[in-house]
Amino acid sequence: MGQKELLRGKVMELVKRGQLTIRSAAKDLKVSYRQGRRIYAAYRAEGDKGIIHGNAGKPSNRKTAVAIREQAVRAYRQRYGDFGPTFAAGTLSRKCAGERHNQQCNRFAIAFAFRRYVF
Repeated sequence: MGQKELLRGKVMELVKRGQLTIRSAAKDLKVSYRQGRRIYAAYRAEGDKGIIHGNAGKPSNRKTAVAIREQAVRAYRQRYGDFGPTFAAGTLSRKCAGERHNQQCNRFAIAFAFRRYVF
């Protein structure tokens, strides 16, 4: 849990005990009264788990597929191993990956180059 969720949990516990109203808790959390009610309902129903964002711990929908990443690393290893990561990324994005962005290929190349020199 992040700092934001910890604070929400503490404030919602005070609301549950009756030491704070939902309105003042919402003001303390800098959310609207309606959002304060929604947060409190989730807290009542699920406890601390209801405060945590639903996508926490899940992989991103925009994450590059493992097969594409492996293809880029394979091409970097076979053809562009003597290139620097930035130059290899530009070449990879033009020749191999097609629709992949240069910056994304650069991240793959840098990650691979880092692994190559460190391990």
